[in-house]
Amino acid sequence: MRHRRLSSVAAPVRGLAKKLLGGKAAVEASVMLDWPAIVGTEIAERCQPRKLARGRGANAGAATLHLTVDAPFALEIQYSAAQIVERVNRYLGYPAVARLALHQGELLREEKPRLPQIPPLAAPTRQQLDQDISGIADDGLRQALDRLGQAVLAKPGPDRR
Repeated sequence: MRHRRLSSVAAPVRGLAKKLLGGKAAVEASVMLDWPAIVGTEIAERCQPRKLARGRGANAGAATLHLTVDAPFALEIQYSAAQIVERVNRYLGYPAVARLALHQGELLREEKPRLPQIPPLAAPTRQQLDQDISGIADDGLRQALDRLGQAVLAKPGPDRR
């Protein structure tokens, strides 16, 4: 038997976050993670932050926010640049971004999780489920219970009908 001691969670999490964020600063990570909340869903559907590049030398205080933009909306995003910079700076609490750089390209879209397909129930099981939920007056609740019942009853098991 091996006994493991309790260990700090901070070290592994820090290493994992560094790998996931690719060494990006916390400011850049927060802008990327909270993008829809910062600029609104309408703008967020048309562009995504790519990176936050800090200036060097004489431009040390100025940062450029690079955005990937859907090609049909590039001009619209360009016209909204001042508003986007203002929203990002307001979110961060200080003037971190001085300008935007737009790059036309395909946006990374999150796939919405699909509900698993439930196999059809055998006729006697289906009839029993319909009978069990027939007394429920609320349509939404009845439909939800029907889906739940189908999912539960479709799984093989010793105590299934």
